[in-house]
Amino acid sequence: MNLSRFRRRSKIYRPFDVFLIYDETDKNCQKWLESTFLPKLENGPKAFKIFIPDRNNANLERRLSIASNSTELIKQCKCTVMIVSRDIAGNSWSSMCLQAAISWALKEPSHKVILVFYGNVNISTLDDEIKRKIQRRDYLTARGRCFWYRLEYELPKPTVNGQEITEHEARMEEDTAIIHNSVVIDNTSYV
Repeated sequence: MNLSRFRRRSKIYRPFDVFLIYDETDKNCQKWLESTFLPKLENGPKAFKIFIPDRNNANLERRLSIASNSTELIKQCKCTVMIVSRDIAGNSWSSMCLQAAISWALKEPSHKVILVFYGNVNISTLDDEIKRKIQRRDYLTARGRCFWYRLEYELPKPTVNGQEITEHEARMEEDTAIIHNSVVIDNTSYV
């Protein structure tokens, strides 16, 4: 059975699939992001469009605070992925972005916040929101055996050829899945 048809889909066009939060001071994490994480997601078969504040928006408007500007940027993405690494607790920008993403996810149910743990992390130093997600086991581990499959499952459906799939196309896709799942071929014979 194809469970993806039960997921919530946003009817609003969003130019990016993922808003990425990470600690830019952690060089090991940044190296992993640049060599493995980003190429696999951006150049893979699904080609996700990832918004990285350092790369996509180098000239943030100075009159807006970091928190309010990040909220507007998060609203342009389908989901938020936070890479939780060793020193993320000391990064105030990451904490503000996480709070903005969680508050947006409460207002917009189709927006998802995904935590990915990278390396050894001291859990006692993390924000309360991250600790709650840990208690609910609502996170992924980059070293996990099925990490890439689970991440792909958790991420929203990417834009196809630069365009969001329309609601009609999404319904047709769901109807096709229902038809395919309801066809039963029984070749068993009873003796």
